[in-house]
Amino acid sequence: MLITFICSNQDLRIPSFILRCKNMFSEIIVIDDFMNNDEIYSQELGINCYKNKKSEWKDVLKNHEIKDGFILINLDENFCFEKLDSILSRDFSKMKNIEINYLNEYDKIAKSDNINDVISSVNNFDYVSWIYFTKHGFDSFQNDQKIGNLQIFNLNSCEFSKSEKEKLRRSVFEFNIKKNPLIYFGIPGLVLMISSLFLVINVVSRYQSIDSVSMGTAIITISTTVLGILSIMSAIISFIFGKQTEFILTNYSD
Repeated sequence: MLITFICSNQDLRIPSFILRCKNMFSEIIVIDDFMNNDEIYSQELGINCYKNKKSEWKDVLKNHEIKDGFILINLDENFCFEKLDSILSRDFSKMKNIEINYLNEYDKIAKSDNINDVISSVNNFDYVSWIYFTKHGFDSFQNDQKIGNLQIFNLNSCEFSKSEKEKLRRSVFEFNIKKNPLIYFGIPGLVLMISSLFLVINVVSRYQSIDSVSMGTAIITISTTVLGILSIMSAIISFIFGKQTEFILTNYSD
């Protein structure tokens, strides 16, 4: 299957989504009217990049062989990995020939009885979140711009269902548990700090009773304290940098 990202001035975000889909699709296409790094993308990531307007997406796809179907995705500043995973987890074999999903704020088009509004929005790729075409659906759409048979369409608002929201909530929670540096470094650091507190209390009580402290006990106490501080600092710094990296990759906008 082929996947196409249609975007504008999203150069910093495109590579992360390409790598996400690299092993899942036979071909990846990027259409970006503001693209500045198309040569880099083509050579290093092995994809086809076009500096075209979003309304010219049909002209671009005419040059590519479509065997089974393809997906068009509006890679705007609000698109994220969770939404991409939700799209790709669907059973495309059970979809209609043309599956159009609108942005939430334009779901009134999805409920419209005016087929001309639908045709216009698809042609210009306006208000669209993502579209799935079978080969037959794309051929029909190209050959007859006055399609009146709504049976080949399925119009949706791109709002997650309750089950999808719950699935995403669990996946995000599990990701945070597995990848969160506050868990990997913060908890051990906290344990070390508490242990060092007890060691310090022990050292002070021994010093008061015998006016001396063994060198080994002092070294262990200092080492535990230092390691605890370093572990907590590493957790905080890693967490902050991770959040900043995630923001740049998935939420970059001009």
